[in-house]
Amino acid sequence: MAVSFPAVRGIAVLAVLGVMTAGGKPAAAETLSDMLNQRIVEAQRAEAERLFEVALNSYAQALQISTDTPQARRLVLKKRATLYEQIGMLEKAEADLTAALSTEPFDPKAYADRGYFYLRHGRHKEALDDFIAGSRADPKNAMFLYGAARVLVAAQDDTNAVKFYTEAAQIAPGDAKIYLGRAEALLRLQRFPDAVTDYDRAFEAGLTDREQRYFSYVGRGYASMMMADFGSAVRSFDRALDISSDASNVLLMRAYAYERQGARDLALRDYQRAAAGMPDLAEARNGVARLRSQLVGTVTAGNITTATAARKAASKTAGRASATVKR
Repeated sequence: MAVSFPAVRGIAVLAVLGVMTAGGKPAAAETLSDMLNQRIVEAQRAEAERLFEVALNSYAQALQISTDTPQARRLVLKKRATLYEQIGMLEKAEADLTAALSTEPFDPKAYADRGYFYLRHGRHKEALDDFIAGSRADPKNAMFLYGAARVLVAAQDDTNAVKFYTEAAQIAPGDAKIYLGRAEALLRLQRFPDAVTDYDRAFEAGLTDREQRYFSYVGRGYASMMMADFGSAVRSFDRALDISSDASNVLLMRAYAYERQGARDLALRDYQRAAAGMPDLAEARNGVARLRSQLVGTVTAGNITTATAARKAASKTAGRASATVKR
């Protein structure tokens, strides 16, 4: 999960911190919230200007102010941990995430924050432990089972990842990213019909992220191609290319699907575009030569062998094409 630094301003911060109460409280409470808000804004401004020491000092002041406000304290600890991670101070980042987890009253979501930190740094066992602990603390929240599945994917255990995705989907059947994650795992397991079903479920659930939709169309097209459903493969690749029109790997796969359909002129066009985009892609160049020879009626055994090589190259390319499923 990519580290991001969203700007938090004004009333949004006050709402998150929850330090102002209804019914009118003493002015001192409002002053405290204003001071805390100011320290956080100052810290984020310093981060943006890469004045990290200044930012850390502002966060330290914010922590002093938020001593009696657990929700605010967890927020500040999480933000400071993000900064520590950005500048490579991983032990301090972990310590802040652990402090957030220990802050009372307990918030199970702190397990996810630390779990994703461990995942980003390849500490798979600790990450899995945190997500499972979070699931036990809050069994109705699918985020923990989804996080556990992401850890298993990173550990190259797609079989067990599918099991966790399935449990997560039972809790949150309308969450598109769960189906997308499971589809990718199924694709790597070569369970192509199941992968197509999950890609379709992700779209039906309202998958809106542009990058995720692109990779979903690529994955679905590849699964269809491997099932010899070349018409469906072409339609999926069409949608992917609507998003990224010059994606040479997708053009190569669509060329192969067109070729298998007997649409040689369309296949030749896509092989040519793929070769133009990636001049070192031998399969695309060979596809151009093969189709040109076929179009003039000189098909050879070598042409057929090269077509098989093109399919294998497309398979490798699709295998590397995976969506960055967001948290």
